[in-house]
Amino acid sequence: MIMGSIRTEQVHLTLTDGRSDKEYQAWLTQQDDGWHVEFAYGRRGSSLKTGRKTSEPVSIDAARSVLEKLVKSKESKGYARDGSGIAYLGTDLAERASGQPVQLLTPVDEEALASLMADDRYVAQEKFDGVRTLIEKSPDGVRAINKRGLYVGVSETIANAVAGLRATTCVIDGESIEGRLFAFDLLEDDGEALGDAPYHDRLQRLEALVGGHSGEALGVVETASGTRDKHQLLERVRAQAGEGIVLKRIDAPHSAGRPNSGGPVRKFKLVETVSAIVTGRNATRRSVAVALLDEAGEQVQVGSVAVPPNQPIPEDGALVEVRYLYATSGNALFQPVYLGQREDITRVECTLKQLKHQGGQARRNGT
Repeated sequence: MIMGSIRTEQVHLTLTDGRSDKEYQAWLTQQDDGWHVEFAYGRRGSSLKTGRKTSEPVSIDAARSVLEKLVKSKESKGYARDGSGIAYLGTDLAERASGQPVQLLTPVDEEALASLMADDRYVAQEKFDGVRTLIEKSPDGVRAINKRGLYVGVSETIANAVAGLRATTCVIDGESIEGRLFAFDLLEDDGEALGDAPYHDRLQRLEALVGGHSGEALGVVETASGTRDKHQLLERVRAQAGEGIVLKRIDAPHSAGRPNSGGPVRKFKLVETVSAIVTGRNATRRSVAVALLDEAGEQVQVGSVAVPPNQPIPEDGALVEVRYLYATSGNALFQPVYLGQREDITRVECTLKQLKHQGGQARRNGT
């Protein structure tokens, strides 16, 4: 959506049954000398895919006609009007590569954590259980970028908050949860690329840019420095049943991707989770079988997980996130809990290397 354009007559539809929990949004957007019909759709609570029904601007009456037909076609398929939901702004660049490098986290165990907590070169932040999201602001508008570096739709609340920042252009890295961005890094500020700057400087620039605009849609994560404050943050996250913490080296520049080991950004998770591949639905229960890939790329079954009644049952081949206590010696998940589908990762990431076995050891294959 182009910044400064007029958006109106939004319709929000939902479809919820035993296998689906989807939403569909459609609206009119005024651009230049005419109107477009835009839409967003996908699994409820996820980052929605966006698009446009009109190839060129049309009159307001023509746009309303297209919108009405679109809504009726969805209602005929079982969708119902619903006033709830987080509004999304579309982008013509949906699913295209942004060229923006995404920095990924390296996991650490208890032993490595102790060293990082005592190292004053590292600061700590809470690891939120949301969707990794970079927000790019430019004269053309506000767009979101996912973990894979692809453009995706952005929640309207976040887009409006970022549009109100004083910078003409910026790239903010963070975690989005239900229409709020928890920001933790700034990669560009008013045309100045900050990737080569140490994290301490980038964080200060982020706080200066966002601090006065913190609210329900946008805020900077709390950062703890010093051994005592880092331990206090960890214990608070643990007491609140949070996902974990992230340790970041304050003198390190931004780096793309995830190193095989080490690296300037590490994560310590208080719960074990795994990204897995759905291989089938159990006929007599509301559960699905899941598998991981071994080093040869072959699927290894790791058990089944029950799907909560408030979530749709994923289809075969879907990628899902599962929490578990530990993995057995046979690579079976013990006490698995279904968290939801993943749309920001690829199949090749669903490997056995993720597993933590009883005793804390990771295994690389099925042996």
